[in-house]
Amino acid sequence: MVNISKVASKGQATIPKGEIRHKVLTILGTPGLEGENGEPLAEVVILYVEKNVDFIDAYNACWAKSEGIRFAYTFDTKHFRRFDWLKSGALKRPLGKGKI
Repeated sequence: MVNISKVASKGQATIPKGEIRHKVLTILGTPGLEGENGEPLAEVVILYVEKNVDFIDAYNACWAKSEGIRFAYTFDTKHFRRFDWLKSGALKRPLGKGKI
């Protein structure tokens, strides 16, 4: 199976987001196909396109929702603010080696 997060990674996707969504939903809708996390994955791929966020951000937001997590610290508040059920706060980036 293709690692969807790799195909959909920022800067690496050569397949349009809408096409990724269509293909993933088609695979997940295959009669008789069973797999882990199929239902959450469908929500992830839909949000990936509709909210125009990175695939991993959509995945993490859906995971947080399923776990009842309502707040997340992130370097990517821009994308996390697009999820109605999740509030986010910015982490400060480290200054670098040897800097205090």
